[in-house]
Amino acid sequence: MKLIPDWRDAWRWISTWAFIAAGALQSAWVSVSPDMRASIPEGYVSYATMVIVVVGAVGRMVNQK
Repeated sequence: MKLIPDWRDAWRWISTWAFIAAGALQSAWVSVSPDMRASIPEGYVSYATMVIVVVGAVGRMVNQK
């Protein structure tokens, strides 16, 4: 496996931030109490995660120099 030339700048990329946000959202959802989960309609967290991942995928294709 060979790293990309500008791997040190990965923390600045939209895709990196989006994938971290998706993971954080899912981690937070697991830690929320069941009564608080009931106040959010079923599926909203999954849809939000999918949107964040799509933004990350698009961000991966954008030149971010």
